[in-house]
Amino acid sequence: MFGSGNNNHSTTDNNIIYSLIAKGTNVLCEYTESKGNFQQISRQIIEKIPANKSTKVSYLYDQYIFHILVVGDFNLIFFCMSGKDFGSRIPFNFLEEIKNNFLEKYSLQKLNNLPNNIPNSLNKEFGSILRQQTNFYNNTKQSDKITKIKGQIEDVKETMIDNIDKVLDRGEKIDLLVNRTLDLAESADSFRTKSKELKNTMVKRTFILGLICIIVVLVLIFIVIWFGCGFPSFYRCRSTTSTTSN
Repeated sequence: MFGSGNNNHSTTDNNIIYSLIAKGTNVLCEYTESKGNFQQISRQIIEKIPANKSTKVSYLYDQYIFHILVVGDFNLIFFCMSGKDFGSRIPFNFLEEIKNNFLEKYSLQKLNNLPNNIPNSLNKEFGSILRQQTNFYNNTKQSDKITKIKGQIEDVKETMIDNIDKVLDRGEKIDLLVNRTLDLAESADSFRTKSKELKNTMVKRTFILGLICIIVVLVLIFIVIWFGCGFPSFYRCRSTTSTTSN
């Protein structure tokens, strides 16, 4: 499906193969050293991603994963493709780094003044940064060491991975897949609320059980004294008291 380039590594290797930055559906900048139809497929994907809603999502296609980071306030989509075995942590660290560099260089006003009908209008200005960061993050030993020092390792559980066929074959499926990330966040909030309620219930139950145990112990003590002193006149306790007095 995806052809290999003239470089020394195959596109199925564990690395970032292709990356792009888009404002809405307009591709501002892209970089790759490989050849194939993944550029066309990437454009089909970003056409179906709402650029005004911040999200982070990955889509699986055969031996490849498309990673997407959307900054809704700027209508920006940061996108990269990697080998399946490369995972999600390093590609999303790469996208975060690209996002930070890009937003430092371009203000919202400058982005709004860019022509919408000219693709890759920022390739000359930002293409070298894409290339440098791609090479850096493809050096997993170096990039992993830096990201761990900076504390930028993110939980892979925050990333949703699904089959890209569902996106390309049925356009209506994209909304469900993207929204599923938001549903996971809502489910997490619901789980935390239910956990607090369960904890409060367990505390109340423990208190009630403790109170019942105290009452039972007091009743048992009372019964022992009751029968030990001679119910119902308590003559044994009285006689003992009288003897002591004499």
